[in-house]
Amino acid sequence: MIYQHTKEIALDLLGEPNKKLSNDKELRWGTHGSLSLDLSKHTFYNHELGYGGGLIDLIKEHVNDHIDYLKKYEEPKNRDNIKDIYPYTDKDGNTLYEVVRFEPKTFRPRRMNGTGYVWNLQGVVQVPYRLKDIYDRRDEIIYIVEGEKDANTLAKMGYVATTNCFGASNWKVELNSHFSGRDCVIVPDNDDEGRKHAEKVVEQLKSVCSSLKVVHLPLSNQKEDVSDYFGWLGSKDEFDKLVKDAPSIKCKPESSVPFQSWTVVDAMTIPPRRFLYDNHYIRNFASITIATGGVGKSTLCLTEMIAMATGRNLLGVEPTQRLKVLYFNGEDPMEEIQRRCVATCEHFGVPQEELVDHLYIASGRDYDLLLSEGFEGQINEANFNLIEDFCTDKGIDVFCLDPLANLTTADETNMVFRTLAKRLSDLADSCGNGRGISIEIVHHTRKNIQNMETNVESARGGSSLIAAVRSARVLSPMTKEEADKAGLESHVNHFRVEVGKSNLAKPVDKAMWFEKKSHALDNGDNCAVLEKWEFPDAFSGMSVELGRRIQRRIESERPKHSPRAENWAGKIIIEVLELDIKDSDRLARSKASTILKEWVRTGVVEVYEDHDGRQGRMTKFYCQGSKILEE
Repeated sequence: MIYQHTKEIALDLLGEPNKKLSNDKELRWGTHGSLSLDLSKHTFYNHELGYGGGLIDLIKEHVNDHIDYLKKYEEPKNRDNIKDIYPYTDKDGNTLYEVVRFEPKTFRPRRMNGTGYVWNLQGVVQVPYRLKDIYDRRDEIIYIVEGEKDANTLAKMGYVATTNCFGASNWKVELNSHFSGRDCVIVPDNDDEGRKHAEKVVEQLKSVCSSLKVVHLPLSNQKEDVSDYFGWLGSKDEFDKLVKDAPSIKCKPESSVPFQSWTVVDAMTIPPRRFLYDNHYIRNFASITIATGGVGKSTLCLTEMIAMATGRNLLGVEPTQRLKVLYFNGEDPMEEIQRRCVATCEHFGVPQEELVDHLYIASGRDYDLLLSEGFEGQINEANFNLIEDFCTDKGIDVFCLDPLANLTTADETNMVFRTLAKRLSDLADSCGNGRGISIEIVHHTRKNIQNMETNVESARGGSSLIAAVRSARVLSPMTKEEADKAGLESHVNHFRVEVGKSNLAKPVDKAMWFEKKSHALDNGDNCAVLEKWEFPDAFSGMSVELGRRIQRRIESERPKHSPRAENWAGKIIIEVLELDIKDSDRLARSKASTILKEWVRTGVVEVYEDHDGRQGRMTKFYCQGSKILEE
């Protein structure tokens, strides 16, 4: 049904909406949102011009042939008419999407979404056809034709052949990188559209290829192609001679000057970042987790590895898909890694069988995986090659190094860590035959940081290390003051995760928190496991009606400011909200104190001084503020 594509069609026709004025039910365009689209009714309205209509009316306003436009959003009515299916794969031969040919001659793309086929390429980064051949046979000429049938024709004759999805005039910029440094020959169809397509491909590739030619086949009829050539009169020897005799197109060398003028870019041609888990693990990039010893960084990262390996939401984050992960711990023996994995699986009810062939582990006690050595931190390319070969062979998506300090014998200088982190970032980008992986670096803070505020600049190696990674996060242990605010007896089992610099950190009650718990194993050991933990919300249970009742009582009773006073204002809050009034209930008192502080800040209540007859001195009291809560 076409209406399931309402949002997709609107974005295609109108571009990005006004995010501030849009929501899940309605999209708005324009500075003041003058054009609106109701996603449930599938209708639009132009508030500025005073007219509207249905989805089809909107399409008619923006395209010449709305029937032809809608074909790409309709599911095929008769799937029995499929004549051919052309799979588009990654470098390893894994299918990414398919182009289906129907009779009468029409082409429709489709992709798998886990439950069945979706007949569009929304969100898909397009690749050249027969991509595996291009990378498996790197020293051979690539023949670029117009259509999958022609590419298959040349492939059967022993050539490396490819094409782009949807034929002529649909070459995407994202395809260019696959032809970098290669010798390419373009073989267009025998018509004006084919020649124009060849010209477009030449413009795209002449600054990328090592050499480039266009071969126009001696065909007599319009629209004939390379398949017709070999089907009627052409031979392989004659074709090779045509290629040899075709004039070479001058390919622009890579400019030594990196600066260039901005050119108009279609956002749809820019591949989106490939987030694998939350916004921290990103394919093709290295990321880092920083903390002092004993906070919980190893437990957090290992739990995240298990979440990604199983595709399960263990810590409040839904993995994008089930991934293959590699975890190397340079400090702990294999038995300790196994204890933590088993404890985590038991705690979350994860069958260990789900980890087989998806979680790979290793210990630095068994293998000395040094990545840099010596005074200057010389890179150990042999171990980098070992990692790259293993990750490529096993199809690893995420590689976690815990901790970085155990992977080098060099002095912990800025230069050493800058060089090592840069090499790890390069590995993340090139690993897996260019498919890329996410690399997570677990790292300690500087040794003298124990009693100071921790942020990303606290890492050993400082800013030089942080500059080489895409995402950096810091683990901070809960303080005694934060534990009191949360009503906890102890602060030692909780920590928060903050992304980026400390001045960008969220307030403590809005940050991402975790709680460490002890899990008993059958062998008698106890092992720490993690759970997502929510900082108590001081205003939970509060309504405008209850707030107004509290505000009125504070105005009439004029309670004291001091929490030690018998008539402390917080007791009114505790009573109205029916919280526990016991002195031992820290959470109730903490909640009341937090509400009072926030209300003073926002003008709901005010603090003033007056003479206290009983104490014979000036004392602080609360009264109603200038902001009256309305029921």
